[in-house]
Amino acid sequence: MDQLVERCRQLKIAVPNSDVHWLAMVASLRAHPFYAAAAHNVPAQQSAHELTPEITRAVGGDDWETILKWLDLGGHVDATFDDTNSSGRAQTLLMLASAYGREQIVEGLLAHNASPNRQSSDGYTPLMWAVNQDHVSIVRRLLAAGAQPFLCDKAGDSALVMAERAARHGTHCECLQVLRVAAPMLKDVAQMRADANMVALLAEEAASEEAASE
Repeated sequence: MDQLVERCRQLKIAVPNSDVHWLAMVASLRAHPFYAAAAHNVPAQQSAHELTPEITRAVGGDDWETILKWLDLGGHVDATFDDTNSSGRAQTLLMLASAYGREQIVEGLLAHNASPNRQSSDGYTPLMWAVNQDHVSIVRRLLAAGAQPFLCDKAGDSALVMAERAARHGTHCECLQVLRVAAPMLKDVAQMRADANMVALLAEEAASEEAASE
């Protein structure tokens, strides 16, 4: 009991002066953000946009439950971290999961609206990571989620170019085949979206000019 009272004081929760109010105090404790964080083993002061080593290690360990708890506590699905051992800064969990070939985590992150076209500081996308590591099933899943094989990294290479280069050395052939089938359709979709955006922009400009002339 003394420990509970001390904990209340640390969290600046009023200590009840009668047994009648103990239940209310326990409810206050459970509603406190420190309590929720402790229950999920996530630091209470952790920024929703900050990825700690514990969360990035969960990807390597294929531990979706830990990542899901972090997301449920307000973690941002496209939060970034810096990895000095690979492709630079501003990498996301989806990039890391794609590189490791963690299908469940990739699926879960996409279900939480992770961006399949986000690029790291070096221009790498989740699709590029999946292609480089020859994770065909993840390449398919990312393409289905709208990943663009035409985006280029800072060296000017796209995921399609990377697959073509690897295929010339006898590897990544299935990845290349999947990309070649998907690329024309994705390009058509991208063009249709661009055309629709242009039509909307022209219509908006015409409406503005008409309003100004009145």
